[in-house]
Amino acid sequence: ITIWGPRNEHFRQFISPEGKILIPQVGEIQVDGLTITRLRERLTEEIARVFFDARVDATLIQLRHFRVYVLGDVWRPGGYAARVVDRVDQLIDRAGGLLPTASSRSIEILRDGKVAELSDLQKFRVEGSLNHNPYVRDGDVLLVRPRTAEVSVHGAVWVPGDVEFRQGDTIAEAIHLARGMRPEAFRSAVELVRFNKDQLTTSSQLLDLGKPDGA
Repeated sequence: ITIWGPRNEHFRQFISPEGKILIPQVGEIQVDGLTITRLRERLTEEIARVFFDARVDATLIQLRHFRVYVLGDVWRPGGYAARVVDRVDQLIDRAGGLLPTASSRSIEILRDGKVAELSDLQKFRVEGSLNHNPYVRDGDVLLVRPRTAEVSVHGAVWVPGDVEFRQGDTIAEAIHLARGMRPEAFRSAVELVRFNKDQLTTSSQLLDLGKPDGA
């Protein structure tokens, strides 16, 4: 932290586990959850209360490390060091990756014993959206549950095979997870095959996914 003006100082300071920083002659300032830009503004606001016309700059030297537990269907369950810039997939990798039986679409992020967020790494890999691969926080527990259901997508899609099914998924969603239809796909005659109640015989129907409501 560098201060110019009526008071010229340059010093290093740690942020406490409670998210506070101590500035001599000013006191403790709550800074947790702030970006670096907002941190500079907050420090300037607080220091200006004591030292008129002071200018402040702040630089982050080192990220704080904390512990996150990865449990369930991973190769090496346990606690792992993490930082605020780490995401769910990085902690899963540190735990050796997912077991073949694991769900990659419903990874629970527990905070204070409750499910705070869900991570869908299969969608993250398909879409690249970081919303499906959130940051971890101090004290998080990542719980990887077994996969409970799958659907098979075959034919003119880019990656045919089994994809994990999550309650509420549509047929279009399953095709999306198979990387979508190839250009030669016949969209107006997509065959849906389901097992009957006896779990031995099947029934099928043709769907027109070329229509807006075809999902």
